Amino acid sequence: TSRYTGDMKKNIGFLIVLVAVAALFYYLGGSDGPEAEASGRIVIAITDKAVAVAPADSILMKISEVRLKSETRGWITIDENAHQFDLLRLKETGSLALLTDATIAPDSYRQIRLTVPEVLVIRNGKTTAAKLPSGDFKIMGDITITEGETTTVVLDFLADKSLHATGSGKLIFLP
Repeated sequence: TSRYTGDMKKNIGFLIVLVAVAALFYYLGGSDGPEAEASGRIVIAITDKAVAVAPADSILMKISEVRLKSETRGWITIDENAHQFDLLRLKETGSLALLTDATIAPDSYRQIRLTVPEVLVIRNGKTTAAKLPSGDFKIMGDITITEGETTTVVLDFLADKSLHATGSGKLIFLP
């Protein structure tokens, strides 16, 4: 009986090692694992291609959150980092500024929502807060994220058409 027990222990030990190696290969090497999900990439940039220069030296827009709305998944947050953009500097240089670069599930997205805690207008060295009625920019559109591909979205704010002065001299920013 001792020889039978010894062979059985060797076989069980070998089986345990074999299962452990297979599991390790599955989770780390040869497969994406059971939790892996297909993904695509979205890159969102900011620019300002205003035709005329707005009546300001700088328009600083702060963005604190970027969300997308999927018909099947609802709202997903893709960026919660604070960003600040000088829209007039982007206009002067004709450049794009990166807002976010995220990996997300392939799907059709119908809306981008930017949380904008403040817009500051600098004129002749004086800084004035421009009122943003809702605190969010809601951009409607069809954005399709495809597995393994990069989708690029460029948001153009047109500062010359977005900044408005009220009769009392207050500023409103409506892109």
